[in-house]
Amino acid sequence: MKLESVAFFSEILHHNLSCMSFLESDFVMLNDMMAEHYGAPPVHTARFVRAPALKTRGGGILTQGSFLLGHSNGQDAHAIKRGVWLRGRLLGDPPSDPPPEVPGLEEQPSADKPQGRTLSIKEKFDRHLATGTTCYDCHKDIDHWGVAMEGFDAVGLPRTKIVNAGPVLKDVAIAGHAINGLLPLKQFLVDNHRDSFARGFTQHMLSYALGRPLTYRDENQITDLQAAFRNSGYQMRSLIHAIATSPEFREGRIRESHRGNNK
Repeated sequence: MKLESVAFFSEILHHNLSCMSFLESDFVMLNDMMAEHYGAPPVHTARFVRAPALKTRGGGILTQGSFLLGHSNGQDAHAIKRGVWLRGRLLGDPPSDPPPEVPGLEEQPSADKPQGRTLSIKEKFDRHLATGTTCYDCHKDIDHWGVAMEGFDAVGLPRTKIVNAGPVLKDVAIAGHAINGLLPLKQFLVDNHRDSFARGFTQHMLSYALGRPLTYRDENQITDLQAAFRNSGYQMRSLIHAIATSPEFREGRIRESHRGNNK
């Protein structure tokens, strides 16, 4: 699963494709093992090769097993982990850390719990937040992103039921848009969050290139790089070139070189 994501990144970089492919794409990277796992047409090689995306899951990174498994609890999907990662990594807007000693959803009592089953994660969220807890301010901007992915289990396979929790509930409203599932969620991101994604991607690439966390002093450079990234059609090579030729990067490399010579 990890190598699938590496191969996908490599395909976008080496073919200079639009980085919007990370949100949604008409292709995926599969080998024989992952094609069998996803139920895709057979791929007769252990190497990862480009293949058409399945209509039931589409492309991009949000339906890749590495992401879906990495943001589960090992046994089931974890909507909060998935939502936090999407906010922080794809949109460059990580939520604040939770305050200490906040009880988990499983610790919250539910007097009118349906007989014979546990509550679905969406039902737990709705009931928990309806009580007016201090969690609401943060979770109102996290939960819906993850709930929309509930149609995929811990290992990235589609599902319609959750063990001991009834049918999958994945319908949410984001900024007034009704979204029911991961495919509509990805299209919503493409249609409405291009700028947020471009900024977040630019921040991550710049931070990696500079070898340090970004600060408010980097805001102007981020804005300039984001504009160049957008004007290039979101091509990764163009962003890398813009970062590598920027004064901040070049001056940083010169300082590193001088420190090395002094040693």
